[in-house]
Amino acid sequence: MLEAAVDAFFAGWASGDWTAFLDCCDETMTFQFPVGEQRGRHGPPEGKQAPTAWTAAHQAQGNRITESTVDLKLFAVDWVIVCDRGSGTIGGAQYTGLHAIFMQAGSTGRLVEFREYFGEIAA
Repeated sequence: MLEAAVDAFFAGWASGDWTAFLDCCDETMTFQFPVGEQRGRHGPPEGKQAPTAWTAAHQAQGNRITESTVDLKLFAVDWVIVCDRGSGTIGGAQYTGLHAIFMQAGSTGRLVEFREYFGEIAA
C-alpha cells in the first residue's frame, strides 16, 4: 500500500491528476506541510480536507514536478520515508528542490499521516 501511495504521489505531481493519491488517503488522516494555505499540522476530524485543498491548489496553478530522482526510500513498519530531488514548474517559475516525504499507513489500508519538508535549490 505504501509503495502504491508513493507512486500515486509522484504521478500526481507529474500529471496534475491527484485522484489516485487522494484515494490512498484515509478520511481521518493527519496532513502536515510547512508553507502555504495548508501550512501546519491538520488532524482529524478535518481528515482529508487539507490534502484535498493542497492538491487542488497545485492543480489549479498548473504546478508540476516532472522530474524526480529518489535518493532514499526507507520502509519502517507502517511508515515510508522518501527523499528526492525534483524539478518542474511552481507558480509559473522553474523550480528545483529537495524533498523529504513521510507517509504512514493505517489499519484501514490507507494513509493516516502525510508530512512533507522541502528546500528549494537556487538556480
